[in-house]
Amino acid sequence: MRISLFSHILRITRISRISRISRKSQASAPLALKRNVALLLTLAFTAVYVADPAAEIFSVYAAKESPLAIVTQPADVTAKPGDTVTFSVEAQGDGLSYQWYYKKSGAGAWSVWKSHTTAVTTATANATWNMMQVYCRVTDSAGHSADSEPAVIRVSQPLRLLSQPSDATVKVGDLVKFSVSAQGSGTLKYQWYYRKQGAGSWSVWKSHTTAVTAATVNATWNMMQVYCKVTDDSGSSVRSDAATLKVLQPLTVLTHPQDVSVKSGKKVPFSVTAQGFGEFTYQWYIRRQGDRTWTAWSGRTTAEISETLDDTMDGMQVYCRVVDESGSKVNSNSAAVTVIPDLVITSQPAPVTLHSGDTATFSVAAQGMGEISYQWYYKKAGRTDWTLWSGKTAGSVSAVADCTWHGMEVFCRVTDEAGQTADSKSVFAMITKISDKRYIIRSFTVKSDKTKIYNGPGTNNTQLGTVNAGQKFTALEWGSDSNDVTWFRFKWNGKDAWISRKSTTVSDQFVNIHNRSFKDGGIPVIYLSPSRQIHNAYATGSTTEQIQMYRVGNELKKILEEEYVCMVYMPEVSMPISLMKRPYDAYTKEADVYLAIHSNATSYSSNTAYGAVGYYFPGCAQSKLLAQNMTDEMGKIAMKPSTVGSKTVNGMTAFDNIGYGEVRDPSYFGMISVLAEVEFHDNADSARWIIDNPEKIARALANALEKTIDMQKK
Repeated sequence: MRISLFSHILRITRISRISRISRKSQASAPLALKRNVALLLTLAFTAVYVADPAAEIFSVYAAKESPLAIVTQPADVTAKPGDTVTFSVEAQGDGLSYQWYYKKSGAGAWSVWKSHTTAVTTATANATWNMMQVYCRVTDSAGHSADSEPAVIRVSQPLRLLSQPSDATVKVGDLVKFSVSAQGSGTLKYQWYYRKQGAGSWSVWKSHTTAVTAATVNATWNMMQVYCKVTDDSGSSVRSDAATLKVLQPLTVLTHPQDVSVKSGKKVPFSVTAQGFGEFTYQWYIRRQGDRTWTAWSGRTTAEISETLDDTMDGMQVYCRVVDESGSKVNSNSAAVTVIPDLVITSQPAPVTLHSGDTATFSVAAQGMGEISYQWYYKKAGRTDWTLWSGKTAGSVSAVADCTWHGMEVFCRVTDEAGQTADSKSVFAMITKISDKRYIIRSFTVKSDKTKIYNGPGTNNTQLGTVNAGQKFTALEWGSDSNDVTWFRFKWNGKDAWISRKSTTVSDQFVNIHNRSFKDGGIPVIYLSPSRQIHNAYATGSTTEQIQMYRVGNELKKILEEEYVCMVYMPEVSMPISLMKRPYDAYTKEADVYLAIHSNATSYSSNTAYGAVGYYFPGCAQSKLLAQNMTDEMGKIAMKPSTVGSKTVNGMTAFDNIGYGEVRDPSYFGMISVLAEVEFHDNADSARWIIDNPEKIARALANALEKTIDMQKK
């Protein structure tokens, strides 16, 4: 019985022993079960010992079977600074005592954690504990000890910078380093940024992603700034202060002062820029014209200065000396000062009065800076705008005048090398058309000996003498007597003498009459000479050529004066058409155009001719053009197509080459002359058409004038 009980208890004890051997099993067994087993063993030992003293042997044996062991290890902890953290350990053994130890991150040895002497211990975490390790040493009553496995405390903490990057000063090609230190949770990430001098924004500095970064310096980095952005595991970031990089480089002048040319009293700037090390100091120097040495310009000690120039500074030179912090010096280029004198016109052009075809000269003189250039301008009468006078670019210019110059103004614009301009006074060019120049030089040769000459046209005047055959004279004037005989006036022995056309052989020399154009201004003078042939009766209407042509003349004068820029004259009916009457009157009025207005009659027995005819002077291109334009314009309004063989006819072939008086005589004075035969009046229907259409005829004549001499409309 006793043995059986002992054997039973022994079996239980052995089971308990096996359980103690397996730490893993102990760690997983419930605490209540463990306590029940221990109580059961105690009771068994007591019972056996009471029943049989021999059980002592078993008791000793059982004590030897209870070694010290760690049942539960302390666990890792994560906390924030200020949090309470707990570490615990569980062990088995007799009379257990506890002592905790710690080792901070980076420490080489463990330290006793004073006052932490219980299986479960608590403490308040702080930032220095991050990654600190702790373990517990458990000691039983027999002096045996066992160490737990270490537990780690991770203390999360706010991201902050511990050190900032520092400014650096290096040479081109050197290696520069920037560094930053920070603390925060987890693994910190770094990204550097840069901003070059003058840039508006920051740029990512690629590949620079460590707390300490380095790079090889180049000249463009001078005054460049850098900073570092640090980011922790939580995504929080902090930016360091910016550090400035100064790059030591040779002192060099980048921009030099420039030459200046200004008028006295003007303020002008001088400036210089340089690159080098650190801050610069400046000193300007001057050398006036005629000086041999340079002199420091007192008070001029900045990179840019502004000075008011006066006449004494003309020819002066200036430069600037630049010094950097290392003591290096460099001089800028010198700049020249030119003080510009005022541009002044010293001699004004004078007005001119001359004949058409003469040469006019205008002159101006000026003084200013350097070479003077000239440009002349003109404004013809009736115009409001000035026109550049092409090719007239000298101080004195000449040009051949024509009738369009009458009332023309001219002036000269002078410019010096400094760009200053000044305009001369404007002066008038007045054309005096009355002159000794004649555009028909008429000569005659006496046919017979002892041909009588008189002191006036006609044999009823006083005889002055006789001239012989073959003698040649220049006709100064011509006219007809009461018998319609043409007479020539010439000089004979210093006296005016007249000779009959019948006693002479005539030869003419035509001098070209220059063209007129009023396209660019000027005021044309138009002389209208309607027919005064009162005896030329119309085939119908009980009227005459004189009456109807004055109706046309009045209509034409009205159109021209109301619609065109021009002067218009028309003589009274009573004024004859001989050389010294209407033509001379037109000449004294400085007429450009002499337009004789007539209606035609035919020698055909049928009296059925139609159309306009224009008689022109062969020495004037515009005379023929006016005749053509007149017949063209009349053709547009004619009642019937023209039946005449030639619409434009040389007016100097009539009357044995004496010519029509109103073609010949105005041309003698240099006017553009045309004898316009507007239509035939010796048939009834065309005569009626003339009577009914004076305004249409006048309009056609006005159109012809406009096309011929470029008359300007108002």
